[in-house]
Amino acid sequence: MTSSNEVKVLVCGDVDGQFETLWVRLEQALKKVGFFEMMFVCGEFFGANHNENQRIFRGELRCPLPTYILGPIKPDRKRYYCNVAGELLSHNLTFLGEKGIFYTASGLSVAYLSGTEGEYMDICHYSREVVDELIASITCQPDFVGVDILLTRLISKLVGALKPRYHFAANTGCHYERPPYRNHNPQQEGAQHTSRFVGLARVGNPQKLKYLYAFHIVPMRYLSRTRLTEQPPNATEFPYTEAIQEVEQQAVLKQSAKDEKLSSIMQLLPKLDASDVSTTVPEQDLSRKSRKRHHKKEPDYLHKHALPGPCWFCLSSPEVEKHMIVSIGENAYLALAKGGLCEDHFLILPIAHVQSMVTANEEVKEEVEKYKEALKRCFSDKGQCVVFFERNYRTQHLQIQAVPLPMELIHAIKPCFTQTAQKYDIQLTELPDNVTFSDLVNEKTPYFTAELPYGQRLFTTVDKNFPLQFGREVLASAQLLNLPDKVDWHNCKLTTVEETQLALKFRQCFCKYDFNDC
Repeated sequence: MTSSNEVKVLVCGDVDGQFETLWVRLEQALKKVGFFEMMFVCGEFFGANHNENQRIFRGELRCPLPTYILGPIKPDRKRYYCNVAGELLSHNLTFLGEKGIFYTASGLSVAYLSGTEGEYMDICHYSREVVDELIASITCQPDFVGVDILLTRLISKLVGALKPRYHFAANTGCHYERPPYRNHNPQQEGAQHTSRFVGLARVGNPQKLKYLYAFHIVPMRYLSRTRLTEQPPNATEFPYTEAIQEVEQQAVLKQSAKDEKLSSIMQLLPKLDASDVSTTVPEQDLSRKSRKRHHKKEPDYLHKHALPGPCWFCLSSPEVEKHMIVSIGENAYLALAKGGLCEDHFLILPIAHVQSMVTANEEVKEEVEKYKEALKRCFSDKGQCVVFFERNYRTQHLQIQAVPLPMELIHAIKPCFTQTAQKYDIQLTELPDNVTFSDLVNEKTPYFTAELPYGQRLFTTVDKNFPLQFGREVLASAQLLNLPDKVDWHNCKLTTVEETQLALKFRQCFCKYDFNDC
């Protein structure tokens, strides 16, 4: 019996530029069945023939039904893709993106991951961290039970976590369909839906192996639990248990290596303090040998040291530019960054004088985190993620920089930090969740830290050769904001009138996210 919510779908393997062959086969399928809502291509779409690919963009070859494609496998095909997920490339042809989940108008949930595994994430590659992030972003939904369709190469960890009802893969050159398998242990768990794996061949392959798969499916959101978890008589056990265990063991070994590396770094860090570099703090403050290097007592941040000059950021200072303030809390405030990389570049600052997050008391730290969470929600609603960074070097007042980026760039952020660090021979360390800055450095140690959208924290101590605009340079790079002329904040200064208008604009936008009374 046909359900009113039933969706007819086509999935294709590697097209590899064989457009006309595929179009002919599609016309045959459409004549036979009458209608398909969409087609997904789970392999390489464009081919090596540039002129043939251009026929797609010129409209000479038009997809006969809405078609959704993954990113390229081969680097020479990158030029045919845009940087925007969900972008219409040509008539009826949409680039899904590098990774994510796509909800169709009919209610299907389609998870996808482009490319092959690599050390760094780009349009042709994903890293293990990216797989973890994709899993976390999809499974964190409170009502998550699985996805309808998964389009990717065969990745056991991803398949086990997302529990797709249908998993399609290509790039193997063959056609393979295995019996449906269970996503639960019948002796220990309640019934869950089964999964089917389908491997598809290349379009026009000489062996005439199957490359086009037609099926109909009712989105799981419209199915009762009883119907969703019906077990077909030929259902088999979950096939990836050993593979997942191996992946988890490798992850444990990798984390152990990271912990060892971090331990060795922590042993070296006490040798560095503010006396090793040039800062704006008076020399007599740096040379106080009577204070123990690892003294952990919380400093009185209200009455610490006499400042070398007026502080631009203490709220009580006549130097502070109050027209740039967006929100004021009990212990911290939010303001526009002077000479920001973009209109929405902000600073989170303590109200009283605090040198760094290491010297901040718990009240300041707590309110800084509140502002971070508020900014994350605000930017998320605009389709953006946010990077926070702090440079405790040649500064006299704690500044947490907050810079938003388009959500589709989220997986390029960490590689950009890593690559820029390598350029300057900077050793960035990713901190485990249970490590705080105070565990690593004392209050006089200069450092740089960045917090990425998925919570990763990058950290390094700083010497006199550290580039002052390191954080801005990373975010302004071609792979991210592509604003090379804005690395130096002096090139981005606005008039007081422009700054006032921007602050007012964002004050109104931020009000509903502000934990203070607007």
